[in-house]
Amino acid sequence: MIVEFADEQAAKGTDIQLDLWPDMPHNFLLYDSLKLPQRSH
Repeated sequence: MIVEFADEQAAKGTDIQLDLWPDMPHNFLLYDSLKLPQRSH
């Protein structure tokens, strides 16, 4: 997911650098779009 995003931005001419670390999840950007329902107390 993040690699595809970087590729798309590079194709649009953006100056981008992507560093990946082994065994590190790189889908953290996805978590911002996950909205959990509010719990009532």
